[in-house]
Amino acid sequence: MLSLIWPGFVSPGWAQPKVLNYVSEIKGDVRLKRSEWNRYQKANVGYQLNPSDQLKLSAGASAKVLCSNSRVWSVPAGKVSLVSDGCGLGQLMKRRRDSPRRHPRDSNQIIPYIISPRNTALLTKRPILRWNAVKGATRYRVLVQDAGLTLEWQTETSNTEIEYSGPPLQPDSYYLVTVETDTGKSSEEEQGADVSFTLLDAQNAESVRTEVAQLKQQPLSQQVEGLGLASLYEKYYNLKAQAIALLEGLVKGRSETVAVYQLLGDLYLDVGLNQQAKR
Repeated sequence: MLSLIWPGFVSPGWAQPKVLNYVSEIKGDVRLKRSEWNRYQKANVGYQLNPSDQLKLSAGASAKVLCSNSRVWSVPAGKVSLVSDGCGLGQLMKRRRDSPRRHPRDSNQIIPYIISPRNTALLTKRPILRWNAVKGATRYRVLVQDAGLTLEWQTETSNTEIEYSGPPLQPDSYYLVTVETDTGKSSEEEQGADVSFTLLDAQNAESVRTEVAQLKQQPLSQQVEGLGLASLYEKYYNLKAQAIALLEGLVKGRSETVAVYQLLGDLYLDVGLNQQAKR
C-alpha cells in the first residue's frame, strides 16, 4: 500500500533579485578574482559571476559577459573591471535549498527509484515519468497521486519512462510517483529522499517564458545559453527537472564546457540522484 509522505517542499521565493551573470566569450588572457580570493585566476567560458567579482583583461584581450538583465557586456581591455560595473548590482548568488541534500544508498540500484520528476516544479501538465531499470523486471506499475488523495492515476508498461496522461496537474497541489516491478520491488524502498513535485503557477510560467525569450535573443554559444537557461530554471523557479534535461542534452552532445558538468552534477545531488552525480 502506498504511504504518502510529503517532505518539507518549501515554496520558493519567486521575487528574489536574479543574478545570472556568465562569461560568454573569451579571447586572449582574461583573469578572474572573486571577493574571497587573494589572487587572480584564469577565467573560462561558462564561469558564473557575482557583482563583486573582478575581471582583468590584458592588452589585446577581450571578454563578454551575459548579464542577468539578458544584455551582453563587453568587458574593457587593459584594466580591471568589477562585474557590477557592466552588469549592475544585485543579490549575491546563493543556491536556494528547499530541503537538505539526500544521498540515496547504493542499494537503490536494485529498485525502480524515481529519476524524474523529483523535488522539482514543472511547466508541463503532461510530464515524462522516468525511473531506474531493475534487472529481471519486465513490467512496471506506475502510480501518480496528489497529497490530498483526490487524484489517482495508474498504468503499466515494460519501459522505464512514460508520459503522464492522467487528469491535468494543478499548481496548488503536490504529487508523488510510485513505481512497482513485477519482481516485487518498489520505488518506496528509497529512504530519506524528497521525490514530490508540483506544477508552476500560470503567472510564474509566463515569467519564465518571457525571460527565456529574452535570453535566447542574445548572440550566445549553445553552451552558455544552456547554462544561463538551466540556472534560470533551477535557481529562481525550482524547475530542476527542466534544468537537468537541458544540461543532459548538452552532455550528450559532448560539451567541452566544464561548468556544464559541474552544474549538472550539483543538480543531481540536489535532487538526490547520487549515482548519476558520480558518473
